[in-house]
Amino acid sequence: MENLFTLAAKVRIWGLPGVLGFFKRELNVRIHGRRLLKLHRRSKVAIPTRGITIVGDLTDRPGLSKTLRDFVWCLKDVGIPVQTYDTTWKPQIPAVDIEGLITPPEEFDLHRYTHLIVMYRSPLTRQMTNGHTVGRIVFHEGDHGIHSTTPFLRESGDDIIAMSDFNYEYFVKAFSGQNVWKITYPFRFKLEIATPRDELRAKYGIGKGDFVVFFNFDFGSYYRKNIPAALTAFALAFKGDASAKLVFKTKGAEKNKRQVAEMMAKVDELGIGSQFVHISEFLSCADLDGLTGASDVYLSLHKAEGFGLGMAEAMSQGKPVVATNWSANTEFCKPDTAWCIPYKMVPILPHEYPVSMKEWADADVDAAAAALREIRRDPKAAAERAARGAEFMKEHFSLENFKKSVDYFLDCGSSKT
Repeated sequence: MENLFTLAAKVRIWGLPGVLGFFKRELNVRIHGRRLLKLHRRSKVAIPTRGITIVGDLTDRPGLSKTLRDFVWCLKDVGIPVQTYDTTWKPQIPAVDIEGLITPPEEFDLHRYTHLIVMYRSPLTRQMTNGHTVGRIVFHEGDHGIHSTTPFLRESGDDIIAMSDFNYEYFVKAFSGQNVWKITYPFRFKLEIATPRDELRAKYGIGKGDFVVFFNFDFGSYYRKNIPAALTAFALAFKGDASAKLVFKTKGAEKNKRQVAEMMAKVDELGIGSQFVHISEFLSCADLDGLTGASDVYLSLHKAEGFGLGMAEAMSQGKPVVATNWSANTEFCKPDTAWCIPYKMVPILPHEYPVSMKEWADADVDAAAAALREIRRDPKAAAERAARGAEFMKEHFSLENFKKSVDYFLDCGSSKT
């Protein structure tokens, strides 16, 4: 059966560590389901007030967990009432980064607010959510296959929340019997906390005058992020130029050793080992934001994206962004804000991604290399386009737009958008 949820598919796509992690998450859902049932029975609220309760893995490291955290902070910033319940197995985020994020257990009441927002998987049952609007924040990298990958989304009947135009347009077609909402991505600008450029460059042996191409990714998405293409584009543009560096900040290296080995073999094959910097340790938010700031261009030749946070963060800092011209990042990567790389659609190989998706975009590495050379050759013109990108991010992902989209979700009842 061609379905992600067969054991064979899990092992092929995620490897044994990923499979064990999946079953741990399933067990965690059951544990928190029992705890939330008790909270449901103990609730003292008769009539919920306007606001949002968020239930999910708030203190975990995956991208959706970061989205949930930023969602909470932005709700607080715009004055929309919110409370949180963390379902993380074991918190993975430093306490300093989540101070004030999690509602103390003694203050939490499951039925305090009218709307509940959860991740893909939810420990909440119909018994617990009766009388509330339940929305599930969903990211999907393609424009097909979501019901095979995550069948429970349609089965739940819950509202679906998209955070990109790309996802929204697909979800409206895919979830024809459910409410689909577009909420502006809760993008947060935190440049004031970033570690200084020269400090980070010195830490990783990068010269002050070096031209730095940067990308950050999770090895669990190695094939979707199209790492060989990024390596090849850099080599075509700058191989042998000691003043040009390619910096990868990664996570998940210890759980994806095969992909790490593939990456390093490609680096050796291309002859760019002396120009390549791989940072795999956990970094604070300040250091991660600082790495983006310490770069000269952000390169993402991804095959598919559900949003493209790394690109968005780089663009918000006024960095030139070179990116595949397909999927969710096209909401902000436009011809006048970024270097949009042409592509062709190609079949997805069985080991690369769940078989529910059949094809994705393969970026033109020659065009990407040409864009990188252009940015370095004409820094003034590059800075002008990057500045337009930063302005677009500031306007498009403003707190005002975020608040408008959340208010619409809260106030429109069961109306379908």
